[in-house]
Amino acid sequence: MVTRHILAFILLVISSVYAKGADWGRYWISSESNINNQIWFRRTYLIPERVKNASIEICSNAKFELFINGRNVSNDVLIPYNNHGKDSVLEMRYDVGRFFQNNNDTATIAVWYSPDFRINNNRELSAQIFGTLRNGKSFEFHSDSTWLWHDANAKIFADQRECIDGNDYMKEWNLNNCDISRWYFCTPVIDKTPLITAFYPLWNDYSFYVKKIHYPISITESNDTITYNFGAEYSGMIRLTMRGMNKGDSINADGLTYICRGVDDEQAFRRFTVSRARFVNVSGSNITAEKIVKSEFLEVGKHQTR
Repeated sequence: MVTRHILAFILLVISSVYAKGADWGRYWISSESNINNQIWFRRTYLIPERVKNASIEICSNAKFELFINGRNVSNDVLIPYNNHGKDSVLEMRYDVGRFFQNNNDTATIAVWYSPDFRINNNRELSAQIFGTLRNGKSFEFHSDSTWLWHDANAKIFADQRECIDGNDYMKEWNLNNCDISRWYFCTPVIDKTPLITAFYPLWNDYSFYVKKIHYPISITESNDTITYNFGAEYSGMIRLTMRGMNKGDSINADGLTYICRGVDDEQAFRRFTVSRARFVNVSGSNITAEKIVKSEFLEVGKHQTR
């Protein structure tokens, strides 16, 4: 009898999760961008009173970074790491009350989104922000046609290469004072095709965090190529800090192409992909070992959190 009750409970939990396949309670939006473009989404809300508590539920068919008033909600470097197939998406929930500090707060919700080429649907993003004000009243906002999108300064390709143009970065894209005159309204997605919504961390899904930073044990330079030896093979991403580059100079490093801004101490690193390497070759126009003032390999690990 006990076993039967336990089995019934497990089936109830599973059925409640899979019921989300009909997208009940989801507010899907999409852009009209090119398939390779990473995208910035944003929406600014006026919070009329001081916030007592707040949460956000965000669901996406790809990887993303979530910001509130310019602050990254998570310390992880890749969210989510999704093992599921083409007909599944991942929902994550965060306690974000600490990001609302003032009375009459203006809250800018912003998402940096990177396409996943395994996914066959255009339901790019769903977000719902809800909570309680100090006066006891509840509030709720969600993604809809009033959200805005803009191409980010980066592209991603099916082979996991990334191309980032430092000159096209919009410094205030995730802040309230961003110039939105050239942004576009999002398109609500009405699609009744069932999707499996996996709730983090109920399923075996992980985010990536920086496990350790490694520095090269040797550097060799030959013609227009600099080779960094990090001593062992690690999974993660290289991060280069450069000085003295010209605007428009292009460098290639382990699947990353970066176009320089020509300012002191600019950094080049992948945002949404990882590689596995011991030796990393860096090449490009006007590049020398002296102009790379710091080279680091960010080893990442996977973990279940929250």
